[in-house]
Amino acid sequence: MENLDFLNNIEDILYPEHQKEIEEREKNKKEEKELRKNEYIKSHPEHSKKSPKKDYMKNKVKERNYIRRQKEKRKVYQKVKNMTKEEKEKYYDNYYKEKETMKEKLKEDLRKGYDSNFIICFDLDYNTYMDNKEKKSLISQLALCYCLNKHNKKKISFYFTNINNEIITDLNKNNADKWYVHYNETPFYLIEELVNKKKEFIYLSPDAMDDLEDVSEDKIYIIGGLVDKQVIKNRSMIRFNNIKNNNEIKIVAKRLPLQKYLDNLSNPILNINTVVEILSIYMDMDKKDWKKALEYALPKRKLENK
Repeated sequence: MENLDFLNNIEDILYPEHQKEIEEREKNKKEEKELRKNEYIKSHPEHSKKSPKKDYMKNKVKERNYIRRQKEKRKVYQKVKNMTKEEKEKYYDNYYKEKETMKEKLKEDLRKGYDSNFIICFDLDYNTYMDNKEKKSLISQLALCYCLNKHNKKKISFYFTNINNEIITDLNKNNADKWYVHYNETPFYLIEELVNKKKEFIYLSPDAMDDLEDVSEDKIYIIGGLVDKQVIKNRSMIRFNNIKNNNEIKIVAKRLPLQKYLDNLSNPILNINTVVEILSIYMDMDKKDWKKALEYALPKRKLENK
C-alpha cells in the first residue's frame, strides 16, 4: 500500500516546482551536445559528407518509382496494342480523364478533413528539446500523419499549434502550404474555435497513469510534437501539468492501452504517425477492438514473436 500511495502522489513530487530547473538542464545538455557535434565535424570534415547509406536509399526509391511507372506503361500497352487508332484515342482520353477524376476525388477527401469533428492537435512546443536530426524526423512523421487522411473513412481535422517559422519552413519543403490543415502560432488551449467547442482535451502521453478507453468526436486529442531518440521520462507529463495548472480548460492525460492489450510489445515508445494511425483505425471500426487496431498499426518490429 505504501508503494501505491507513492504513485498517487508522484505528480506532487515531479511537478511543478522542479519544472524550470529540469527544462533548463535539458536545454543545456542539448546545446552542449550540438556544440560537441559541431566541433567534431570541424576536426573530422570527412564526416560532414552525405552518408552513402542515404544516397543508396534515395536511389532505391527512384528505382522503385521508375519500376512502378514502367509497369503502368506496360499494362496500358497490353490493353491498346490490338486497338484501332480511333479506339486508342478514345481509350487514352478516358484514361487521362479517369486519372484527373481520381486526383480531384483525393483532393476532395483531404478537404473534408479540414472541417471534420474528429480533431487531433499537434503541440509543437518541444523544439528546444530536439536536435536537427530529430526535427527532420518530426517533419517526416507529420507528413505521414497528413497522408493518412487519404484512406481514413472518418477524416481527421489536424491542428498544428505552437508552430514557428522554422517548422513552417521545413514543412513547406513537403508542400505543406497546400495541405488542408489548421496552422496556429498559439497553443491549442488559447485557440478560441477549439475552446468554444466545449469538448474535453485529451493529452496523450506514454507516462500518463490512465489508459485511453475510447476514441470519439466528443474529445479533442493532443499529441506532443516530440521526437526524442534518447527518451526522457515524464517530459510530456511535465508539459501537461504546466498546461493544466495554468489554464481553465477541461484537460486530462491518457496513454494508449498498449500494455493492457499487447503482451508481446518490445518498446512502448511510438512514432507520432503511428499514434495517429491507431486512433484513426479504431475510429473507423464498426466493432471497436483495441487489440486489432494496435496490432494493425504497430510496426512488426515492435511486436516480439513468442
